[in-house]
Amino acid sequence: HAHRRPILYGNFNQMADCSSLLLLASYCKHMWLALDVEASRFGGMRVTAYWARVPEMVFQAWFTVSVLELIADQDPSIMVPVLCSIIASIVASLKSFFELAWIVRPLGLWYSKLNHSPWYASSHFVYTLVLMVFHFLFLLCIGLRLAGVWACESHEFELRSLSCSDRYGIAGQQS
Repeated sequence: HAHRRPILYGNFNQMADCSSLLLLASYCKHMWLALDVEASRFGGMRVTAYWARVPEMVFQAWFTVSVLELIADQDPSIMVPVLCSIIASIVASLKSFFELAWIVRPLGLWYSKLNHSPWYASSHFVYTLVLMVFHFLFLLCIGLRLAGVWACESHEFELRSLSCSDRYGIAGQQS
């Protein structure tokens, strides 16, 4: 049962990290990495926390850009906090993306050894890669929408047509 102990500490680390119990997560991570040589080579992982936080981060940024579109003509004292929220969401999102991208190869090898199968046979690893692609594409879309706030006169950029939206309907006429 001694070979299962590192996996147990790794699972406790993931659960505590995902639950934002950072002190407990840190303790479990140290125990895990002290016992699992392969995982300690890449510093462990935060895959479960990544799975839990990606939807929150990208949708937070997406809907905050929507708020910015609606208030783009307002006083800067109204716009600045919203803009700061968008920047914080994007920075946190990019940080978590690159933290995982940095260890994706050693993580795949670790999953292969853990499951005694090729990396692509591990559903956890494949799910992580798919989520990373989704995350990257969503960040690109958020960047396009954010650029559209300033590039478009209406402050609304439509991704489906890759053009500025006409806020007032056909031919720019107000209803």
